[in-house]
Amino acid sequence: MKNQTINFNESFNAKATSKKNLCADFIVNSHYDLLTTPNNTIMIGPRGSGKTTLLRMLDVEVLDIWDKELAVMYRNKISYTGVFIPTDRFWKTQYERISARFKGKKNVQSLLCASFIYHILECLAQVTAYRANSTIDKKNNFLSINIPKEEEIELVNLLASYWKVKPLIPSLRGLVIATSIKKQDISKK
Repeated sequence: MKNQTINFNESFNAKATSKKNLCADFIVNSHYDLLTTPNNTIMIGPRGSGKTTLLRMLDVEVLDIWDKELAVMYRNKISYTGVFIPTDRFWKTQYERISARFKGKKNVQSLLCASFIYHILECLAQVTAYRANSTIDKKNNFLSINIPKEEEIELVNLLASYWKVKPLIPSLRGLVIATSIKKQDISKK
């Protein structure tokens, strides 16, 4: 028998939990059932009530690796691509840092908005790159797509133009990296 010390002062944080552990420990509830329907939903709850866990369980990669019996039913039920966009105390810190750095200047709000928009675009590009990646050994191929290389290059060039980024390699992974770099560059302005 192992001796284990349990510290009840440490809180569970779904944001920091690995995808594999999230799937292993997830217990389906009625709230998750509601989230898996193609309806608009507003989720409100105090810290630690499970909001992040529920939303992370809608992520394409998480749904792909989830191996409990119920997972098959939910993969068949979910007809959309979930994109988890973490927004937590990091953004408060980012906001305070940029606000203090550019105090009194007119474009502070624009920099904050641009930084957050590129954060959203980076998350979207990551999910798209995962869905289209044929080199990853996916467990269930949930919502996997096959994009021919020529079409991927065309898509990346078009998105790069709209998003005002310059991927070094015209691939979805290159788009993710370029978007991440753009986000970092904005916070340095």
